[in-house]
Amino acid sequence: MTQHDGESGFSLVEVLVGFVILSLALATLFRAVSISFDGLRLSRERELFVAHGSSLLELAQTSGLSNMKTSGIYANGSDWRLRLVPIVLDPNQGAPSFGSVWVIFEVRFAGKTQLELRTLRYR
Repeated sequence: MTQHDGESGFSLVEVLVGFVILSLALATLFRAVSISFDGLRLSRERELFVAHGSSLLELAQTSGLSNMKTSGIYANGSDWRLRLVPIVLDPNQGAPSFGSVWVIFEVRFAGKTQLELRTLRYR
């Protein structure tokens, strides 16, 4: 604080420096909160993807189907796909191994795989 001729208070430069420091602190805080909310949203989406995928995998495990594809789109624009792929015992023969299949659940967003769950169903 600078004093001039008995007057007390802050100079204009000191007030401006204080505002700059305050705005930098608030901008940093806003960015941190924004990143935190983005992380929370992504975590919730992933939780929903896993729950949906797990239920589809469970359904596919109990079904008698051996070759199937189904897909859909979530509200956020991510697309999901469930595939049942027969397991080949001998690639030269092309014969499935006792009806066993790969059960694959995949979530993609903007062309990139966000989540992939795989399991085997043995017969």
